[in-house]
Amino acid sequence: MEGTNRLPMPRRRRRAKGASISSANFKFLIMCVVVITGMIVGAAIIQRGYAIYYTKGLFEDFISLRQSHGFFSVFFSSIGSVLILLIIVFISGLSAAGIPISFAALIYKGLGLGLTCGYLYLSYGFNGLLFSVVIIVPHAFISSVALILACRESSRMSMFIFSQLLPESKYYKLWNDFKLFCRRYLIILVISIISCFIDAMLSKLFINLISL
Repeated sequence: MEGTNRLPMPRRRRRAKGASISSANFKFLIMCVVVITGMIVGAAIIQRGYAIYYTKGLFEDFISLRQSHGFFSVFFSSIGSVLILLIIVFISGLSAAGIPISFAALIYKGLGLGLTCGYLYLSYGFNGLLFSVVIIVPHAFISSVALILACRESSRMSMFIFSQLLPESKYYKLWNDFKLFCRRYLIILVISIISCFIDAMLSKLFINLISL
């Protein structure tokens, strides 16, 4: 009979959709592993006694800003640091060679977090660990998720662009993909702004209560 080897249309669509979701989740998981690897490397660098003075200087600036400035100064400073990476990753998504840049941004994010938390624990023990958990980790976690989502979207867009450069590629209009790319980045930007608000709020509430 004709069509006996073909799945019904709704079932085939569900299966294709499931495969797409699974692929997206796999990419997200891989990028999470990259960030965690960067954190482990950063902590190991500090434990071996490297980059201590560099990290100490950055942390002193971090403390000084939050102790001597108001909520909105901390908020906008936090947004500035987050936006730098997001803009770099966004631009990389518009390049056929952007995937390595996305992964480099993830490593940088994880490395910075590992250096900071490792330095706090090494220098201040339990108080440093408490400071990390209360003030640094909430913002770092949410902003890391936002960056991972951004890198996933940029890698996807970059792959589409790269596929158009292959010798046997067929012409494919990327306008709809680009619009989806921009819409998703707006959502990521909102998540990043929320993380910066949390950073400023926790800093003003608790930074003077935790003695280092």
